[in-house]
Amino acid sequence: MKAERRERARRIGRLIAAARKRKGWSQDQLNLRLRQLCVQFGVDPTTYDNVKGKISRWENGKRIPDQHSRRLLALALDVRPETLGLPLDPLDDWPT
Repeated sequence: MKAERRERARRIGRLIAAARKRKGWSQDQLNLRLRQLCVQFGVDPTTYDNVKGKISRWENGKRIPDQHSRRLLALALDVRPETLGLPLDPLDDWPT
């Protein structure tokens, strides 16, 4: 089971990195956009103090973004969460 999770994390990481690169952004630029979204949506930005480290861990397949991060990440990259290989929360109201 661990091997499956590791492979899933790597696949998600590749999709996140590809989406970021399609926008022409560095990890720093994605970090800035995520922090802007925190302010815009009233999420405590201190939750994302070390977001650059999180971005690196996501892209390297070391971690999978949590539910809050999934939403912000998808918004920042202008994609739906499932485009990044991330499951959609049934309570999310994403346009179809």
